[in-house]
Amino acid sequence: MKLIKLTFSLSVLCATLSVSADESQTGQESWYIGGGVGASTLTPDGGKQWNISDDRSVSKKIYTGVGITENTGVEAFWSDLGAVDLNNGSKKGSINYQTIGIAGVYKPPVSFKGVRPIGKLGVAKIINKDKGEVVSEQLHGHSVFVGLGAEYALTDNINVRAEYERYDKDIQQYNLGINWKPLQKNKSRLIEDVALQEPAPRIEHIPVVIPIKPKPPAVIYRPAYQPPVTPKPEYKPILAPEPVYNPPTIKKPVYQPPVIKKPTLQIIHTSLSGGSNFNTGSSELTSFGEKALSKLADDLQEKGMRVKKLDITGHTDDVGNDHSNFILSLARANAVATYLDYLGVDRYLMDISGKGESQAIASNATAEGRAKNRRVSIKIQGARTIIKR
Repeated sequence: MKLIKLTFSLSVLCATLSVSADESQTGQESWYIGGGVGASTLTPDGGKQWNISDDRSVSKKIYTGVGITENTGVEAFWSDLGAVDLNNGSKKGSINYQTIGIAGVYKPPVSFKGVRPIGKLGVAKIINKDKGEVVSEQLHGHSVFVGLGAEYALTDNINVRAEYERYDKDIQQYNLGINWKPLQKNKSRLIEDVALQEPAPRIEHIPVVIPIKPKPPAVIYRPAYQPPVTPKPEYKPILAPEPVYNPPTIKKPVYQPPVIKKPTLQIIHTSLSGGSNFNTGSSELTSFGEKALSKLADDLQEKGMRVKKLDITGHTDDVGNDHSNFILSLARANAVATYLDYLGVDRYLMDISGKGESQAIASNATAEGRAKNRRVSIKIQGARTIIKR
């Protein structure tokens, strides 16, 4: 009965600590339960009367814990360390060991191919049960113990743990087991979880080698002013009387330079849909998408638009997870920027970003809405110079 009460008290303490966990973890994400089996080494001091027949036994352990911060936590546990067999010739018996206690857990912020080390320090109550003709007495009812181990994440909420615990010079335990925690629903922790894993392969766009179209000059040339040529009258001399030559008066026209209006800032918005301009689930442009971008570049050149800035933003629907949608949207925006650079638009004027599914313009509940959300938006800021003569 005392063992049940003590176990219940430690569980209540862990539940209380989960409420005070830092804001980076919700109460559902911070607690976990687990268990394991292993081997124990038990070497009680039997004096000169008793000899140890077998000091190794099978041990079992269950525990529950709560994360206080990202790297620290508290665990409550109960262990059955098994029994050690004793004899003194004619008499035989055994002593069974059980422990129950609480420990602080520290997980350094490092990992080796997904394996994180663990350190533990705590206090345990040691309980002995005698069998046969042995009568024992535990000198230290409570003992400070230390533990070392490592964890490896099989899934998002299941870990494998191997650990070693030393309670006293005559009590040691090795065990291997698993622990489980609720699935994490806080999407803001996705980036932190990915940071502990190996980096994802980098997606690089390999440009297609296509003959470069000559760029028309963007400079507007002004023809040089040429005054009209007035033919001189043919001079016919008269012998008598000698006339006085009066050359004709030619009025030179006043040069009036053309009136150039200040460049007016223009903003052009356009969008490429994901269905017809990209291959399904890919960032590769279709021939239809390349024609649409070529027409956009030709229109800018025909209008004499001097581009100052381009904002290219990729978007997806909500099919798939957040991380893959973000990668796909950024890859499609990069594909559009690369093709515009090939067409003669300066790459250094482009601001490229991916928003994934976060900025939907229609409902993702219907196929029509999802098609509208799969897009690449292009915002062009430029100036157009107008000359009046």
